Amino acid sequence: MFERCIQLAISKAATDGECAALHSMVAIASELDEQERSFEARINASKAARGEGPTKVSKAKRQEIDQYAADATEIAAEQLKEFAALDNAWTIIFALHIGLESDTKFWSKAHLKAHPSDTAIVQAFADAKTRLRDALAAYLRQFPSSEG
Repeated sequence: MFERCIQLAISKAATDGECAALHSMVAIASELDEQERSFEARINASKAARGEGPTKVSKAKRQEIDQYAADATEIAAEQLKEFAALDNAWTIIFALHIGLESDTKFWSKAHLKAHPSDTAIVQAFADAKTRLRDALAAYLRQFPSSEG
C-alpha cells in the first residue's frame, strides 16, 4: 500500500526536486509493504523452526481475522482513492507520516514482548516502518506546506 501511495504522490509532485525526493522513497515503501505482506509467514516459519505450529484459532476466530484482512484491503483501496482526489503530493505524504508516527511508537516496543526467536522479525518490521516514517519526515521538512 505504501509504495502505491508514494507512486501516486510522485504523479502529483509540483517540481523535479519534489519528484526526486519522492522517488528516493519508493524502495523504502516497497520494503515496508513486503515486510507487512510476509510478516505472518515469517513468524510461522520461525515457530516451525523451533518446533511449534502456527497459532491455532477457531473457525469463527479465523473468519473474524479474515474479515479484518478484507476490511483492511477495502480501507486501503478507499484511502488510495481519496489520495487520488488530492491536489498535491505534500498532503499525501503528510497523511502517511501522521499514520506512521503512532504506528512506529507501538512497533518500536513490540519486540520486547515477542518470543526471542521472533525478535529479529518484529524488529525488522519496526525498522522498516521507522525508515519510511523518517523519509516522509525528511520530505516534509524539505518541502514545507505552502498553506502555512
